Amino acid sequence: MRVYFIFLVLLILGCNNNGKISAGNNFTPKDFVVKGKIKKILGEKVYLYNFYGSKTNCIDSTKVDKAGNFTFNIKKELPRGLYRIILGKSLKSQFMGGGDQYTDFIFKYEDINFETHFDFPYDSMNVISSDENRMYYEYLLKSDENKAKLDVLLNCIQTYPRTDDFFRVAAKQYKKVYDNYAEYVDDLIKKTDGSLLSKIAAFEKLPFVDPLLDKQNRNDIFKKEFFGKNDFSDSIMLHTDLIPSKVIHYLSFYRNENYPPEVQEAEFIKAIDVVMKKAGANESIYNSVLNYLIEGFEQFGMEMTLLHLYDNYVLGSSCMDDGKAKSLKEKTEAIKRLGKGQPAPEFTITDNSNKTINLKDVSADYTLVLFWSSWCSHCAKVVPDIKAIYDGTDRKKLEVIAISLDTNKNSWTDYIDKHKLSWINYSSLKGWNCPIGRSYYIYATPTMFLLDKEKKIVAKPLNARDLRTYFQ
Repeated sequence: MRVYFIFLVLLILGCNNNGKISAGNNFTPKDFVVKGKIKKILGEKVYLYNFYGSKTNCIDSTKVDKAGNFTFNIKKELPRGLYRIILGKSLKSQFMGGGDQYTDFIFKYEDINFETHFDFPYDSMNVISSDENRMYYEYLLKSDENKAKLDVLLNCIQTYPRTDDFFRVAAKQYKKVYDNYAEYVDDLIKKTDGSLLSKIAAFEKLPFVDPLLDKQNRNDIFKKEFFGKNDFSDSIMLHTDLIPSKVIHYLSFYRNENYPPEVQEAEFIKAIDVVMKKAGANESIYNSVLNYLIEGFEQFGMEMTLLHLYDNYVLGSSCMDDGKAKSLKEKTEAIKRLGKGQPAPEFTITDNSNKTINLKDVSADYTLVLFWSSWCSHCAKVVPDIKAIYDGTDRKKLEVIAISLDTNKNSWTDYIDKHKLSWINYSSLKGWNCPIGRSYYIYATPTMFLLDKEKKIVAKPLNARDLRTYFQ
């Protein structure tokens, strides 16, 4: 089964009399029918999605009969592409957690009929009508098979003794597998010239990189050659997962779990500049990629990267929605105002012991201002680790002021009592409208600010590991 990074692929294909797939869009102006049969399906309903950029949209749902048959009517106004049918969760996913089973189909203004098995929707796919879908699934299966072979061979080459004869055999086989697949892809691109299937095949084709090179040298080559001649100028690409997937894959070459946060962000900024230059061929694609990057790095709290995106790609640009641009401007201004070396916003609180405390009067060498909540699942993992650091550090060295964004007093105090949080605890019980939270521009929990004795911001630890470096 094909693995997607984040979103869905929308394909645009058509047929002509010589058997080649084309991108033509001559069609009868009517609604179209997609019939499917899912053997051994567990649920009673399936859902139809289409996509634009990084956004998904559920456009319809329908019941499934006892034999697994269902029908969707796709209106002629809907765009061409590859739509996703969500089939529901398998028993394994229901008990152990996991995503839904799904299958995709190419829609290019024609009726479609297919059948497959619920447990193996890709491997078992039988396309009854639609040449485009037959070729698409052949491509998916061949791609997965090729990737599996190359991954196994690469691992073997990089771990097997180089003096052994089999090492040379494996290296030779790696090149052979790559060349055979490249030949298949090139032929498919030629055969389906002008279609989105040809764009997918070209876009996903990776450059050949010598398997004898170490990981760093391989990464360096991928950084230079990864995008190749991929076309970022065609707006139809916004209806696929190709661009988001490619961006995520490219960023992975710059990721190193051993990097400290500042170094990792600096590396990602290098990648961003390459990506945005590539995306500049089309304003709509540029805007979509920019929003995608902003949302992603914002989610992970990478403030230096957000500042770079704003200063270099948002400021002075006319392609971003005014509301989003204003919101990002406020956020980046807050990031600068709350940057390292800046004085932390002052506040006075009355804690859960009814004691009045002013931030500037805390005498510890370091003060950790922790924004959290009892309902935050990530806080439930981070808070105990911070408590362990706190309990193991002298009060002259470290004090913690934990500001809860709870709205329910009992939930907040019960959590404090249960986990024996003996540091300074405070909550306005106003949730995200907490005045202190607003002054620190808090939009996610947990968020931490480590202050020095003068109450200047020293660091914004992302986790207990980052915090622990100051108290070893």
